[in-house]
Amino acid sequence: MEEQQQTGHDGLLPELPHESWLRIFSFLSPSNSLHVCLTCKLWNELWQDKSLWKHFHHSLLGGRPRPPLLPNAWKKSFKESFVFLRIARDANSRLNYAITHGHTVVVQKMMETDTKLFHPLPLRSRRFLYHYEPSYSNHPLVIATNEQDLAIFQFIWAFYFPTPSTDEQQPPRSPDDLKRMEQTVLACAENMIAKRNTSMLRHLFSVAPQYPVVEHVKTSGNWHLEISLTVDFLALLEELGAVFQPTLLNRNLGNASVAHWLLDRVKGWQLGSMNILCRAVIDENAPRSVVKRLLKEGASAFSWGQLLEEYVSGGEKVKVLDKKVLKWLLKKHE
Repeated sequence: MEEQQQTGHDGLLPELPHESWLRIFSFLSPSNSLHVCLTCKLWNELWQDKSLWKHFHHSLLGGRPRPPLLPNAWKKSFKESFVFLRIARDANSRLNYAITHGHTVVVQKMMETDTKLFHPLPLRSRRFLYHYEPSYSNHPLVIATNEQDLAIFQFIWAFYFPTPSTDEQQPPRSPDDLKRMEQTVLACAENMIAKRNTSMLRHLFSVAPQYPVVEHVKTSGNWHLEISLTVDFLALLEELGAVFQPTLLNRNLGNASVAHWLLDRVKGWQLGSMNILCRAVIDENAPRSVVKRLLKEGASAFSWGQLLEEYVSGGEKVKVLDKKVLKWLLKKHE
């Protein structure tokens, strides 16, 4: 009797290794949870096993939990996704959710059962498309670029742009089909630019050399006027031959890593150093290391006294006075 209580058996179940029970459970459905958990204590404990829910996740959903390092991540991710996919109001919502969560198995099933969701889009009159244009923002490939998940993008890319085998004759495509494919690829590139998704852009360059993706990235949008850039993204633009102007530096002085990276490359920023230094100290509340470098490399001010006064009485713009910066400005004022 004591042995039965310790093992959780009621005497009617065969005594098998835990691995064997987990193997048997893997052939069940997660919908059997209630029946399994109420059978006995041992089954209830084994049903919570990470490897079992990882198996359910991979076989029924695909992808990985997000975020992946939480306790019981596989089980929680499966249940949350399973519930949402069941109560989603329509097929488009289910597809959008499955793509953004990397559920390749669900997407594969929808490719087979809801083919209308993957039909080609109508041609647009503009050559360059923007990620916020409604028709292309809902395209499965463009949706796949919303997350840092290269695997789901590769999976859907293979559906639209299959690689023919060496002995397979590629069917000829109409001019409209070719144009539509180009517009889809450029819409993906535009969204990757907006998301600063450097790894996906590099992948797109490799799989779509026949499309003007590189030129599109160099000329698309107003990245040279934007903030929230990353060093990786700027390094990619540099590889493509982009030239960085002082305006870009002026708008990214609050990001230490980006500011230092640009200071190594932007030519002639000293000509407008008075505006740059004022913006760094007053408007951007730039990190100390950036202000120090600007001063070291010759940045000046229209009036050191006025700059010092504005810094001390900066109001909402200057949230915290840096004593080191204050000392440097006082020294310049003297």
